[in-house]
Amino acid sequence: MAKEKKVETKKKKTWLYVLICVLVLVIAFLLWWFLRTFEVTMKYNNGDADEVLYVRYLNVIKKEDVRDDLTNEGYTFVGYFETYYLSGEEIAKVKADSKNEETICKEGFALNSEKIKCVAEEEFDFEKTKIKEVKTIEAMWAKAADNSAVSIKASSSCAIGTNAVTLTANITGSSKVKGWTVPSCYTDSKVSANAIKVTRNGNCPNGEPDNATIKVTLENGKTASYNLKYEPTLKVTVYNDSNNPMTVDSDGRYGSGCKYVESNMKATFSVVSQYGSLLGTTDTRTQWNRSADTQINVKTSCGQSQTVRLAATIN
Repeated sequence: MAKEKKVETKKKKTWLYVLICVLVLVIAFLLWWFLRTFEVTMKYNNGDADEVLYVRYLNVIKKEDVRDDLTNEGYTFVGYFETYYLSGEEIAKVKADSKNEETICKEGFALNSEKIKCVAEEEFDFEKTKIKEVKTIEAMWAKAADNSAVSIKASSSCAIGTNAVTLTANITGSSKVKGWTVPSCYTDSKVSANAIKVTRNGNCPNGEPDNATIKVTLENGKTASYNLKYEPTLKVTVYNDSNNPMTVDSDGRYGSGCKYVESNMKATFSVVSQYGSLLGTTDTRTQWNRSADTQINVKTSCGQSQTVRLAATIN
């Protein structure tokens, strides 16, 4: 009888040990199951290095681990989206048969334009999504609208003779100069990325106006124009009563027989000394009355100016 009790007691102890071992294993398994961590790869797609976060099972990603300071020049941040990349075989399959594009990604994901990964259709919810597996979450960007504008500033409003005029594109925004349009009777040379010099190289062809329209075009398609007025170099000639050109004397004056002052283009004429007055004036010639040496100023619309000294007419 005592022997049977010993055997029974031994069996009970054995079962107790087994039960304890099972409980320990279950507890260990549960601890492992609920305390395990998963890698969450954060891809920023803006040149910043990827980051790997380690998140415990059924936990959400901590708010402080989600970057909200991302920048990417020329792009606007769209949001964070979960992604997964296709295998080489899957990529080859998609590229070989476009019908696979609709089925290659699991529900809730869509194939990206490069056909190398599937992107979640909805933005990742960091507050509600509990992590149960390895994930990749990417920052997505959209090309920023280029609202750059342009205007032109010129070193001179007129091209005079063969003097070069520098035109500079003043740009607001990130766009860059794509090119300049210059009339065929002008040559142009690059000064910088945003500026050129233009020089009149002769008479413009028939139908092309003397006043040149210079246009700049930006990469975003915006344009600006500048109307560059042209004048030849001012030349003033003094004629005598017989309408023959005269030359200056040793005092820098035209002799008493002079009668007309003529310019090689439209100009304004004005008496700049106290003697004399204009008699008749066209847009290229004038004549005058004077009782003493007189100075007449000839000035063009582009600001060219020349003064001539005229000797008194002896009556």
